[in-house]
Amino acid sequence: GECRFLLQNSFVCKYYFTLLPLFTYNNWLDNCDARFAYKEYLKQLQLLDFTYTNQHWVLKAPTHTPFIREVLEVLPDTRLIQIHRSPVEFVGSAISGVVTVRNCVLQNADACSIGQEFLSELSHRMEQYLEARKAVGWNRFCDISYNRLVSAPIETVQKIYDFFGLNFSSATKNKMSAWLEDNPQH
Repeated sequence: GECRFLLQNSFVCKYYFTLLPLFTYNNWLDNCDARFAYKEYLKQLQLLDFTYTNQHWVLKAPTHTPFIREVLEVLPDTRLIQIHRSPVEFVGSAISGVVTVRNCVLQNADACSIGQEFLSELSHRMEQYLEARKAVGWNRFCDISYNRLVSAPIETVQKIYDFFGLNFSSATKNKMSAWLEDNPQH
């Protein structure tokens, strides 16, 4: 996610923990009131948005996961889509990415330690997310299977539109079909 670049401006972003093992920072981040960061984030979106009319933003980033409550407080019209993917499919790749990034900053980053940190962080984030999801209401979230999104993208997006009561027009479907044809993914 691109969102992390905007959130980095206020230093409320888990990405810094990806760069370095900043445990004190990570602890602060877990306990901070992130509303200030999301107010700044909203201002940045508004600046980016001034040339667009009648469009909506699609903000996709795991960096929002620990801050669902703050997102909804600052951006109350947010529609939340949770894409579910098997941890077996992404954990190894994600850890490898963190090791690669850390090796750019540190010499000889320890992959085993990073793996343990990542799994601990992932578990903690999931606990935070589930608590927030329960607090804001499960019905605010449209749950989507990653595998289904990849195998049937148009039908999956139509499910999202239906869930939120949005019109999935023929024009939208045609634009998606054309884009998918021009940009094969897997």
